[in-house]
This record gives sequence, structure tokens and C-alpha cells, in this order.
Amino acid sequence: MRRAAVAGLRLAALASLCQLCCLPPAFAAGSVSYWPLYLSGSSLDSNSTRSAENNVYYGVISMGTPAQQFTVNIDTGSSQLWLPSILCTTPSCTTHKQYNPNDSSTYRPTDYTVELQYAEGAVAGFVDTDVFSVGSPAITIQNQGFGEMTNVSSDFTTVSSDGVMGLSPEASSTPSFLQPFLRMADGNLLAQPEFSLWLNPDVTSLTGGEMVFGGYNTARFTSPLQGIAAVNSSKYWQVNLDAVTIGGKAVSGIQAKGAIFDSGTTAIIVSTQDFQTINEAVSGLQYNSELQAYVIPCEQATNANVPALGFKMNGTDFTIPQTAWLFELVDTQASDGSPLCYSSISPGNGASDPITLGANFLREWFSVYTYEPPNSRVQLAPASGSSGSA
Repeated sequence: MRRAAVAGLRLAALASLCQLCCLPPAFAAGSVSYWPLYLSGSSLDSNSTRSAENNVYYGVISMGTPAQQFTVNIDTGSSQLWLPSILCTTPSCTTHKQYNPNDSSTYRPTDYTVELQYAEGAVAGFVDTDVFSVGSPAITIQNQGFGEMTNVSSDFTTVSSDGVMGLSPEASSTPSFLQPFLRMADGNLLAQPEFSLWLNPDVTSLTGGEMVFGGYNTARFTSPLQGIAAVNSSKYWQVNLDAVTIGGKAVSGIQAKGAIFDSGTTAIIVSTQDFQTINEAVSGLQYNSELQAYVIPCEQATNANVPALGFKMNGTDFTIPQTAWLFELVDTQASDGSPLCYSSISPGNGASDPITLGANFLREWFSVYTYEPPNSRVQLAPASGSSGSA
């Protein structure tokens, strides 16, 4: 889903905002909570065709009293929690579960409205509060703020998740009550002010991944965690980028000086110039103007022919194999009829923007996100079942 920008958050009554933010979450100090994630093929999405083709990671939450269950895309690249409203009548809402405030005794309206613009899609609606619960053992937060979206663009019709749960560290430009993790961390109510993310490298498995609030599961990585320099942005899980490497050698001419970890994005997103520079540094990749992508015959897309792609951060080169970013095209073949593969290193960022490391990278690297501003940080280790190496 890529990163989200707040197009408009119109706020009234600052006193009401303080009242909402300061209400304490209702769960025990020192909690560690496990949250299973899903990708494709899950019966949680009643649309079996959409479920089979879904490419965003999501988990189950509950909202309201009695609890209404929803699925939300876990998005480390945005900072808002939202659900489709029963008042929304377009297929982007009606093909999903919709929040009904009339069915919840703990629903409370606010004076706020919210509009969110994503790189792909937009939503708008009201800010409500209600009882929120996630994970096992459950973390329950009273009066959790969230967007009840009455307008949801058609982009969301094709994804399995009902809504989005932002997990970025942004707390300055939007009210922090819109982000459940920040309420957990700010209240010192987790065993550690962090969450960890394992995305199953086997995308065919019904087990899509796992998130842990307050710690991490040591069974999900294969060697010690490696820390990356303190996050240098209050908006994203962003770190300095030393270099992009191919086969251990730095690629010259890279514009990006930073990298963002974004679980809501499937690919690796770069600037137009870096799109060309990185792909053309890989022997065998050729630009296809019709597809607007770099392609290579799949028989050449092997570890022997395509060296590991790396992102050097804090002096360590975190690499991913060609299987993590070269994928076979479904409806397009080479001129001789043989399978053709495409590079998922894609344009979309501005010239000065950090590289966005999406799920293709995060499936190879287990990640831990610690929220301790101004010293927030990210740690990485090879994910269980992956080929990533440093």
C-alpha cells in the first residue's frame, strides 16, 4: 500500500483531544502479545478469488461492545487505524466487514474528520473511539481512536483486509490516539516499547507471518539481531542508507540516502533514476517499454547468474536473493515462448526520497521496531525460512 500522507485532519476542541489521549489502556503492565498474520488463501476473506490473489499482510482485531471482528492490513509505513463504515455503500466497503456504531454500546463520536491519501488509494470519514483489542493474550484499549471511513476508493476492493492499522512512529502531525501501538508504548505498558515482525518467506503457506507486541519470538530468526543506527525520522521507520550493492559491490550513482521499512508495500520502491541505475547494474535485465519494467528470461534468473541484491545500512550489507525480487510474469512470455521474469524494483519515489523496503525485503529479514524517541531504532536478523544474509 506504500506510505500514507495525511491529506487533511480537521481538529476541533483541543480539550477533547487531551481527554481522549490521556485515557489509560486497559491491560497489564509488561504485556507481550502474539498476533498471527495472513496473506493469501485464508477463509477470513469470504471472497475466495480475492483471497487467493491477495498480496497484503493482515491480522484480526476487534472493535466495540460486543466485539465486532475485522481484518486490518499491518502497515509500518503509515500511522492511522481505520475501518470501513456501515454508511459507505461502494463495493470497496460492502465487500468487506463494515463497522456499525449502532451495534456498539461503547462507541463514542468525536468532533474530528480525517482524510488519508495513500500512494494507491484514498479514504475519508469520521474519527470515533471504541474498545479495541488485538493479539493473544489480548491487549485491550478503552476509547481507542480510529477512522470510521465513509468514502473508500476502489483500490481497496481487491485486497482481503477490511481496513488498515498503521504502525509507523509518527506522533507529531496527527493525534497519537489514532495509533494503538503508540498508546501501548507511551504508557510503558509493554514488556518493551517495541513490536517485531516476521513475514513467512513461503508465500504459499496459510501462515502469513507473526507480529509480537512488547518483544519478539526467537524461533522466527536464525542468527543474532543486528542493530541499525537510530531512526532518523519521526514519521517513518527510516534509517540511513550507505549503499545499494550487487554481489557485494556498491552501485554508483544512487540518489537515495535513506531507507524506510514498509510492510504495507509489496515491492522495493525507488526514484525513477535509481530504478534505472539499480536494474541496469544487473547483467541480463532489459527494459521493456510496453511493460514499463525490467525483464529477464526466467532461465537466466538464477542465483548463479544474478548476484545478491544488498542494502548497506549502519555498515552492514543486508542482502536478498534473486528469488525475493525477480518474479515470473503470468501473461507475458519471451519471444521464443519461454517464461519471462520481471524486476520488482519499481519507480514511484521522488529523487530525494528514501528507498522503500517492502515485503519483498521483509520476508527475508526478521525486524524489530523499538519506539524510544529520539533514539528509536530497527534491528534485523535473517528470517526463519529465508535466504537473507549479512
